[in-house]
Amino acid sequence: TLSKKCESQWKRNIKKQRINTGMSYKTISNKFVPPRSLRKPCGEKCRLNYSKKFSEESRHASKVVPNYRHTLEGSTRSNSMAFYLEIHNNLVRVSKIQNAFLSEEQMEKHEKQRKSVPAIKKSIRKHIESFLQIESHYLRNQTSREYVDGGLAIAAMHRLYIEDCNTKGLLY
Repeated sequence: TLSKKCESQWKRNIKKQRINTGMSYKTISNKFVPPRSLRKPCGEKCRLNYSKKFSEESRHASKVVPNYRHTLEGSTRSNSMAFYLEIHNNLVRVSKIQNAFLSEEQMEKHEKQRKSVPAIKKSIRKHIESFLQIESHYLRNQTSREYVDGGLAIAAMHRLYIEDCNTKGLLY
């Protein structure tokens, strides 16, 4: 058919190719995504110290390609890869660290979590124990574990706990 001949010219395939090659593209919601850029080199703590071995120009000029892979038969482990950059016709091994640091946009986005007070935990346990408890149906003589009767949903139990705390003037 006619449409099969021009698959490389389809907008969807052009966009897919631009994404895979790191070029700029527009998303479905018409948002512009800039081209991928080279990240900062590893810090001083990196054992390979390739930030001292390569200039910015040589990093931009060379492609990082996996040179060898270790595989064992029957192993489900993913392949180990080594990466090299060429400098003065010599291959020098470099590190490929993924997610080694957070970008400035992602840092400190979370807020400090509130620690639960032991008194609140104790009141929650006391509230749960106030409900009807039944023994396990299958292993009565082998276990001492008890279960809350299944007639009350967790959301309803929580609602009752909040009402109880409000009447007593306690934090929850």
